[in-house]
Amino acid sequence: MTLTESQLEEISELASLFFSPQDIAIITGLDVDQLLEEIATEQSSANLAYLRGKLKARASVRKTIKNLAIQGSSPAQNLVLKMMEEQDYHEEINTGRYGKTY
Repeated sequence: MTLTESQLEEISELASLFFSPQDIAIITGLDVDQLLEEIATEQSSANLAYLRGKLKARASVRKTIKNLAIQGSSPAQNLVLKMMEEQDYHEEINTGRYGKTY
């Protein structure tokens, strides 16, 4: 499946709004099965566009949570601590560099 830059941008934008790949296919008018296959193919342009949108949305939410934590929100502070622990865990699992600066 060949996708235009415009289609890839739309996939990324819709993923950032938490739409599923199936919903994105319907909204964009793309074949559902073909788009699902493309998104499931690691490093394909559709896969990267979908992940980029999804991760940018998560980053935006995390930034808001961090700002709320800095402002003194206890629930947000607990979430930030949990996110920091998860980050450390994944660094250790993926690189063996727990606690080291990069």
